Amino acid sequence: PAGPVLPDGMKAEIDAFCMKFALDDRLKGRLSSAMAGRQGSFKEDMKSLTETAETARNPPGLISVKIREMEEGTFAA
Repeated sequence: PAGPVLPDGMKAEIDAFCMKFALDDRLKGRLSSAMAGRQGSFKEDMKSLTETAETARNPPGLISVKIREMEEGTFAA
């Protein structure tokens, strides 16, 4: 299924992030959807997610939690 329309730079950064932390397509889709609504804070959000994932024992699990926080409006970069 086609995800949200993101600027190429954002899409490339999300692709690289998902490869680096071995996130599957489903998680990548959720991240793309969440970020489509957060374009104003994209850089800050991605920096926060990267720092979080780098220290996680299970990056996909923790990123999933962070995406849920974004979806619920409780995520703080």
